[in-house]
Amino acid sequence: MVRPSTTIGTSLKVSILTVLALFSGLMTFKDTLADSDKGKILGGFLCSLIYLFTLTAIGNLYSSLSGASKATKWFEALIALLFAEFVASTIHGVCVTTCFLFSVIITYELYKLAAEGDVLQTSVLDSDRFITSKKQKLKK
Repeated sequence: MVRPSTTIGTSLKVSILTVLALFSGLMTFKDTLADSDKGKILGGFLCSLIYLFTLTAIGNLYSSLSGASKATKWFEALIALLFAEFVASTIHGVCVTTCFLFSVIITYELYKLAAEGDVLQTSVLDSDRFITSKKQKLKK
């Protein structure tokens, strides 16, 4: 069985390496991205991926330091967004706007995903209670 700390540590390393790779790629091609309209939108999208992986790294860092699984809150999302917006501002002003819009969409989708996970977890717990209550009734 895979230990959760190993998975968290691996995810943290992959997230940080992905942020560094995206950052270095954006800085290498920032003049090319700023030259065309599609490049500016692509730059904003790539910066929103920096937001996603930075948020993942922050969440994994908290989990690895505290030892317990802790959900990221709005403060962590704001820190990750500010970092991504800073990177986008080094490319072009339009990248800042598109990065913000894509990041809002990513945040909404992550919120929906987390809510689905809570529903699935609750339904599993309810089914366990149902099975336990049926077993108790059969014993009587």
